[in-house]
Formats: sequence, structure tokens, C-alpha cells
Amino acid sequence: MQEPRPRILYYCDETSQKDAFMGIGGLAIDLGMADYILSDIQKINYNYEITSEIKWATAKKRRDSAHIAYIDLLFKLIETNIVNFHIRFQEMGKYDHSISGERKLVDTVSKAHYQLMLHRAVRYYGAEYDIHIRPDNGNCTSLLPGYKQKLNEGAVSEFNHPPNCVRTIEPRDSKQTPFLQFLDVTLGALTAYRNGRHLLPETSDMKRKLAIYAFEKTKLHSLEASTSISQHRLSVWNVRPKFNLKRGPRA
Repeated sequence: MQEPRPRILYYCDETSQKDAFMGIGGLAIDLGMADYILSDIQKINYNYEITSEIKWATAKKRRDSAHIAYIDLLFKLIETNIVNFHIRFQEMGKYDHSISGERKLVDTVSKAHYQLMLHRAVRYYGAEYDIHIRPDNGNCTSLLPGYKQKLNEGAVSEFNHPPNCVRTIEPRDSKQTPFLQFLDVTLGALTAYRNGRHLLPETSDMKRKLAIYAFEKTKLHSLEASTSISQHRLSVWNVRPKFNLKRGPRA
């Protein structure tokens, strides 16, 4: 009898759809470590008296910042190889959303999610793990469960992985899912940095501080260059659309 494979939880979300660069992030967690990480998140929430959903969008100036504590924890977990973090930047002005599908911009975002799931979650983990994908619930992720078969076909044809490595794709409400909130804070900060928002006078001092702080924690020279495909712990992927001469750019 074949031994059951270990399981990966892959949380994903997007931000800044209408900015110059959209960011899509993925957080890979071995199921066996999920309770350990959740306890650390809960300690932060307790210490900073967080009783509601914590998000990048709601970051405000205060003496002690739970947002910084979230960023610190994420990079500590990356450095100790407990979680992997993947981010995909896409220059939205170079895409013709009218050819993405009936939902236009929403379908462009949905296809970008698919690309990150295939080329990061499936590519990196499909050989050894059963993958359980947990996108943040919303219009842009509502069709992702229907991509499961296509992802599994890609696992075999593109990476020679076992079939059916993607076991489930189930969107979750971020208000009820601490791991999605955990992802949101750093994803928002790094995407703000990629968009140069830390340089704008209208950006709040707190968000400027968080964006610069998160970037410095990456220890990268820039977010404009993609990291090596072999770099699993922290991967940055800057995408240029592929062009069809008749139809224009596609994801």
C-alpha cells in the first residue's frame, strides 16, 4: 500500500489590481507546521490586542505595530525554511483585459492566479506533496476551483509530476482565515514598494514605513528583477505579457 503524501497548504491573494503593478502572493505551509505558525500569529494578535481582521489596507500609525510583527514573523519563517513565499508582479497597463474573458479585468487577475499556482505551487511542490490551495474569496478567485483539472494536467505535461497533485482548491473568507491576513500584510507592503508608493507624499507614514521595512527584510537589491527559478523560499517573479500578433498580450 502506498504511503500517503505530505500535504501543502497554499494560500494566495492579490492586491493593487488597478495600480501600475498588480501583486499576487502565495504562501506555502506544510500542513504539519500549520498549528505551530497559527499559534505564533495568535500570540501577536493577543499581544497587540487585535480583535478584528488585520490587513495592509487598514495599517495605521500607532506606537506598536502588529503589521511589523507580522512581517517579522513571516521572514523569520522563510529564513528557517518553515514557509515559502512567492510573489508575482504584473504590469497591468500592458494587458488588454477585453480579450481575457467576459469579466475583463477580473479574468486577467484570475488567469494571473492560475499562472502563479502552476509555476510556483505545482512546480515547486507537486512532485512530493498533495497541494491544497486556499485563495482569498472574491470575484477574481471564484472560478479557480474549476482550474484544478488543468493544473493537474500541467503538473504532468510541464513538470512530469504525479497526476492529481492538486487535491483541492477552496476559496476562504479572509476574515475567518488568519493565514490569509498574514499573507496580506507583506504582500501589500511589497506591492506598494514595487509601485513606488513609498516615494509618494500622499502615502501615510505608516504605510511608507511598512513598505520600506518589508523590502529591506527581503535582502534583495530590487523588486524589479525576478529571482532564480530555483529559489523556493522567497521567489519574486516579474512578468511580461506574451503577445499574439492577432489578439494582443495575454497572461
